Amino acid sequence: MATGAPNAATEPLLNSQQRSGLASIHQSLNNARTQVSLLLDQVTNIAIKRMLTEVADDLDVVISSVGNIEADATHPEKRVRVYDPRDVEFQAAQAKLREQEKGNR
Repeated sequence: MATGAPNAATEPLLNSQQRSGLASIHQSLNNARTQVSLLLDQVTNIAIKRMLTEVADDLDVVISSVGNIEADATHPEKRVRVYDPRDVEFQAAQAKLREQEKGNR
């Protein structure tokens, strides 16, 4: 596709009206190229904004989850407890669970 003005070699074969029409077409094509370029930029910007919005939404979920974990960690009933298998209380709870499992069989 030609990107310049009408070809100088063929221009002498055209009358002034044809040259003017060809120049007008050339200008219209350049304008169209500019418009397409602007539209592509806008589409790209919209796509980037959507991706950033999705990332921000994901970050909000993560931040909220971390906040929930922190809140649960400070609440005594929701706090994760680490049991020592040597602890008498732990061994009694395990024995009780084993008895319940035997009863359910």
